[in-house]
Amino acid sequence: MLQNSASASTLPTTGLMREVIFRTIFNRIRGSRFLDLCAGSGMVGFEAISRGVMLATFVERSAKMSSLIRKNMEDLGIKQGHGEVIEMEIMPFLKRAAKRCRFWDIVYFDSCDDMYIEEKLNIFATRRLLKSGGLLFVEHGSAKILPVKLEFLRKAQTFVHDEKTLSFYEKQ
Repeated sequence: MLQNSASASTLPTTGLMREVIFRTIFNRIRGSRFLDLCAGSGMVGFEAISRGVMLATFVERSAKMSSLIRKNMEDLGIKQGHGEVIEMEIMPFLKRAAKRCRFWDIVYFDSCDDMYIEEKLNIFATRRLLKSGGLLFVEHGSAKILPVKLEFLRKAQTFVHDEKTLSFYEKQ
């Protein structure tokens, strides 16, 4: 059984949102590289691993939540090289990853607080962090309207549930 946080500051992605994500990527997930930004407890990344991703990268700024993800990886028997936890703020991580030419096939980004979300999206639009044809899922507050197109990213679909929206982008 996965351990989860009881913290009010960590709001896990609902089962319905996860279902929408994995229904969308079911034929692309095997052997892919998956990035879980603002990973929280890592539930989305762990589900990706269970469905066959080659590597899941969990990026989480909280030391407590990063430790929880590592503990769950250990409990699930996920080896280093199949899952990695990076304890870091998103912007420095994305800039460092771009310099090191790291890329992913599928990115899930729970925008945490919707602050500076466009700046974070622009990094995916202008840098090679997402493979051509790759998918970027952004979970954000429904009051926030994200652009339809950003450089090489095109919004393919939007799913709204309660006060949350899941915007899907595809890299052209």
